[in-house]
Amino acid sequence: MTAGQKIIGKHSGLSRMEPPPYVFFAPVDLNRFRPDALMRSQARHRMGVGDGAGEIVVGTVGGRGPNKNHAMIVRVAAALRDHEPRLRYALCGHWLPQHRAYYQREVIDLAEREGLLESGIVRFVEPGSEVSLYMNGFDLFALSSHGEGISVVTAEAMATGLPVVVNDVGSMSDFVQDGDVGYLNRSLTVDEMARHILALARDDATRHKMGQHALAYARSHLDARVCANVHIEAYQCAIERQRAITMPSARTS
Repeated sequence: MTAGQKIIGKHSGLSRMEPPPYVFFAPVDLNRFRPDALMRSQARHRMGVGDGAGEIVVGTVGGRGPNKNHAMIVRVAAALRDHEPRLRYALCGHWLPQHRAYYQREVIDLAEREGLLESGIVRFVEPGSEVSLYMNGFDLFALSSHGEGISVVTAEAMATGLPVVVNDVGSMSDFVQDGDVGYLNRSLTVDEMARHILALARDDATRHKMGQHALAYARSHLDARVCANVHIEAYQCAIERQRAITMPSARTS
């Protein structure tokens, strides 16, 4: 089994397997991750940003380590500061003890040097167990990771009705349809991510439309039951193949 189709091409031999690998997407709890107006109001109050049509929150969620590459989002914030003053950035995540020094040096100190902390443009949030609450406080979701398979948190953002801007790594393009539910950062550069975020910030209609498309896709493709059915099919295949191997020897004995 592989987390997305694109992973198959990155591992020698998988494409020649018989039967082919079973492809699944990370499941999402659609009862927990869903659009909710009350949660949106609560989350934005906690983050200290305005509700309604004022400030536009770009959010991300991930452990505070090198792979999530939160420095890219800080650099996007610095690049767009003078182009769209309504933008705010919420970097949500928990501390990883082994990467605390890295994150302080490469992300938090960078935001401070750029004047993004004092101005409130960038906020660091520890969501604890309330990721679904804070997700509702975002207007769009950004993923700056160096590497992913299928990103669970991106799937959760889509289920919350958010358009997404994600680095085109791993199997992300399997379920993030570029230009439909959001944008893929194909070049993996700050400039391209900033361009996509600015486009969504300035176009309320497109932001809403992409968010609705993301929600519809999550409900039809990313539900836990869909993922479970693929696993059941894979297990049934494995059992049948094992039975085919063992049955002849059983008859011989």
